[in-house]
Amino acid sequence: MVWWFSLSVFSFFSLSFLPKIVNGQLVPSGIQPFNFISPWAGWDGGHFLGIAKFGYLYPFQYAFFPLFPLLIRVFSPLFGGNLLASGLILSNFFLFLALIFFFKLCRLDFSLDTARKALFFVLIFPTSFFFAAVYSESLFLFLVLGSFYFARQKNWLVASFLAALASATRVLGILLFVTLLFEYFYQRKFKLKLDHNFFLIFLSPLGFCFYLLYLKFATGNPWIFLEAQGYWQRVASFPWQTLLNYGSFILGINSVGTPSYAQIVLEFSTAIIFLLILIFSSFRIRASYLFFGFFYLFATLATGSLLSQPRLALAIFPVFLTLVLWAQNKIFDFFVTFLSLLLLALFLSLFLNGFWIA
Repeated sequence: MVWWFSLSVFSFFSLSFLPKIVNGQLVPSGIQPFNFISPWAGWDGGHFLGIAKFGYLYPFQYAFFPLFPLLIRVFSPLFGGNLLASGLILSNFFLFLALIFFFKLCRLDFSLDTARKALFFVLIFPTSFFFAAVYSESLFLFLVLGSFYFARQKNWLVASFLAALASATRVLGILLFVTLLFEYFYQRKFKLKLDHNFFLIFLSPLGFCFYLLYLKFATGNPWIFLEAQGYWQRVASFPWQTLLNYGSFILGINSVGTPSYAQIVLEFSTAIIFLLILIFSSFRIRASYLFFGFFYLFATLATGSLLSQPRLALAIFPVFLTLVLWAQNKIFDFFVTFLSLLLLALFLSLFLNGFWIA
């Protein structure tokens, strides 16, 4: 509740006193009518609402997987048909579920204080406000954490069902299929003795497969979502080449001061920091969590673009677990908390006023 209240209060002052981007132009505060709700559906949020209302109208929209806009549409009658209200309430509801399952997952291996601290680090992450916006971040994180939790409980049917929903939420949800297989064999110390649970895991890609089937009937091309990624500057690449390209641009003499420079530095820094944290993670982090973290990060790097990396990284939950373990050092704890809160305030202000963050 403190997180939601703090975001609301800060958002009110940010929207009241800071300039904003309107139709590509910087407009001083007070010129436009005050609107507290609509800015929470900026950028990708507008696409989710558009798909929920009209379906897929443009080829580039096929990059947005269907589960979140479908849920917005299905539950909108509960809110008088208001798609924006439906999207906001669903996002915050799924955040609540994600926090519950992250807490339960942490408690399987760590103390009560560690689990609470892990939730704290998730909520103060500089782009955590996307969990409260009309974005699929909270839904995806809930499905990832829920799938891991039920896999740890050896309830492979529920784990695979949630993974299937994740694969209908975001293309990277398909990674849970391989991750669940890894967890399955990890629990059995990689012995090749199979039971019926092994075959239940093959339900995990069903959401992805149903979307391909829909695209086949709707467009004649089940892989059109890959073509749509090109609109968002994503093309297949080796992960290390993506990092080298971004690093070269940042260090280029003529790059400093260009309009996109700060954004590219932010995206590159997020990828590097998360990669280093995963590499130096404590061995107390479960192997399947680290496997998912590396797999997920490398998959984003393999798109040739780090666009939205500060937001997409929210799903790499083993990083937050690692930070909690490192935060036993009080100086490190203070530094991470102070820097995260400072950047959270800055990025939230920019996002609500129409600036691109992730």
